[in-house]
Formats: sequence, C-alpha cells, structure tokens
Amino acid sequence: MIKLPSSPIFSDPVKRGANGAPADQRGQILLEPQNIEKIVNVFRERVDIPRFSRAVSLEEIADNDFNLNIRRYVDASPAAEPRSTYGRRCSAAYREVKSKWK
Repeated sequence: MIKLPSSPIFSDPVKRGANGAPADQRGQILLEPQNIEKIVNVFRERVDIPRFSRAVSLEEIADNDFNLNIRRYVDASPAAEPRSTYGRRCSAAYREVKSKWK
C-alpha cells in the first residue's frame, strides 16, 4: 500500500504569456525534458517554487470546498511589470522649474 503525503503538491508547469508553451495539433501541451525533470524533482523533493508548485494542507483544501483546481493554489500568471516613476519625477521637476521662472 502506498502511503500518501499529508500535504498534496500542486504544480502548474504550463508557462502562460506571449510565447506560451508549444502544443501539438490537438492543443495538448508538449513538455520539454527539462520541464519533466523539474516536475519530477518537485514531487520527489516536495519543494515549493513560486509560480510553479506549492504544497497545500488538507485543511486548506477542505476550506476551499475540496476544489482541486490548480490555479486556486498555484498562481502561474506572469509577474507584474514594475511601474515606472520616471514620468512622475519628470513632471514634478518640470513643475518645480516652471514655478521658479514665474
């Protein structure tokens, strides 16, 4: 009999974004050997990798009405782009210079 771990691991190996992951004619995602190795290591070593995998307690799954949707537990969306403050700094400098020339 196989002993199940006390905390299941959710993994979302599909990269989402402009390039996306390659797919075959049926729309199935094709995993490269390095992707397969990463997935196997996640399950063997039971590691959490941000935006890729996370060990989840059974209590958390119960709190989510036993919903096993991967996206509920692993946020694989692209990281937010850092917002530039350049425009605001330029505007503030412009206003400062403009006020001195009046």
